[in-house]
Amino acid sequence: MLTATRRGLERAHREHAWVAQELPPPAASRHLLLVYAVECGLKAALMRRERAADTRQLGVRNHGHDLRAFVKELRLPRQYVLSSTRTRQDEPQPVEPRQLHEAFRYGIRLDGEERIQEELDRIMSWLRRELL
Repeated sequence: MLTATRRGLERAHREHAWVAQELPPPAASRHLLLVYAVECGLKAALMRRERAADTRQLGVRNHGHDLRAFVKELRLPRQYVLSSTRTRQDEPQPVEPRQLHEAFRYGIRLDGEERIQEELDRIMSWLRRELL
């Protein structure tokens, strides 16, 4: 895993969020950038709390793409929950929050995409306040 600085993650969070807003819904690319904006923002928020300069200092607590683990680690209220879902395929597959980036990267349609969008948007609102 590559090492990233807190400032770099904050910048990536802002850039991904800005571009995601500019893309028209529904778009897998928009959802993918939103997932990455949330991931970068949650990592930056955790690093701020831990006074970590880069991701190496988080050690095993750098949860990769597991957004739910970061929400839990940051002890966010229940309103920031991320739901599991299923793919909309002939043979549906379960999708956990840690797999959202993969599903959207591959353009896989999911059940409840509007709900997922709303959950990610709620976390983005929290991040805007947290990362001032």
